[in-house]
Amino acid sequence: MIKVTVLYNPPPETDEEAFIHWRTTTHHAANVERPNVIASDFYRVVGVAGVGSDRPASNIGPFRFITESYRDSYDVFDEAWNKTEEQARLVPAFAKINDALPLISEEVQTYRRDEGSGF
Repeated sequence: MIKVTVLYNPPPETDEEAFIHWRTTTHHAANVERPNVIASDFYRVVGVAGVGSDRPASNIGPFRFITESYRDSYDVFDEAWNKTEEQARLVPAFAKINDALPLISEEVQTYRRDEGSGF
């Protein structure tokens, strides 16, 4: 499984609630219809967890939003992402957000808690 994670901020003048409405309706529908997308998630970052005294918790992080989408394999992702038509869509879409950091990760292991396991 391949996951594309995009960390980003909206432009400074953006109305956050209007952005979230657009992102969870019109834009989400477009995302899940992309070639070979299995699932897509959208998150608002609500804080940064501190670890140790040198890294205190904060409600302000470097990114405000996260979008994740999943595909079966790297080859499937690569073929779809790098098509001329997809790049023509992505370039202006990325121009509408700030500080975008797209990460591609490959699933190595997934753990899901079994409600009845007693863990």
